[in-house]
Amino acid sequence: MTMHEFVSMAGLVIVCSALLFMLPVLRRASSAAGVFVVASVAILLFVPVAGLPLGGYVRGVTGDISVTSVCIALAFIASRGGGDPDSSRRDRDALWTFVALLALALYPMTLGLTLTDPYRLGYGDPWFVGGLLVAAAIAWTRGLVRVPLVIALAVLAWVANLQESTNLWDYLLDVFVALHALGRVILIALRRVRAAFRAKPTGAS
Repeated sequence: MTMHEFVSMAGLVIVCSALLFMLPVLRRASSAAGVFVVASVAILLFVPVAGLPLGGYVRGVTGDISVTSVCIALAFIASRGGGDPDSSRRDRDALWTFVALLALALYPMTLGLTLTDPYRLGYGDPWFVGGLLVAAAIAWTRGLVRVPLVIALAVLAWVANLQESTNLWDYLLDVFVALHALGRVILIALRRVRAAFRAKPTGAS
């Protein structure tokens, strides 16, 4: 197994474990139970089937998991059963919004809806990389942690060539996290509209 394959499989283990932790019976499981679940998923995905690890077949369908997906999965596993303070919600909402904006900037244009192909920027365009680092710095100055952390880890993984792809976009996005982020942004918008209506003072009768 090559280094690229191992890194991809490790990301798959983390994301699959996070999906299992979404089950109500596991959301408040103890730390020991959590370690057992992750270890079980790892063993299952690395079991060889017809000469290929089971996770290899999953990877053939999903492709490589982005660094963003892995970070979100790790954060979910670490925070399961915990509360949802306003600061944490604000940080998480900012990350979902950032990922959704990236998805809107990439996929419609890549599919040929415009004459511009932003995917080419991911091969090392200095303005693209610099723009991401500026976005990370701005987010950090606003007290956000997840956005700059995801950007930093994605860029570092890209520089280290930890995945087979040499395009930075593939470290930032995959289709699954993009679709999930778009759905979460819609829910965030609906939540804020509902909160605004609740806060609106009623007129005197």
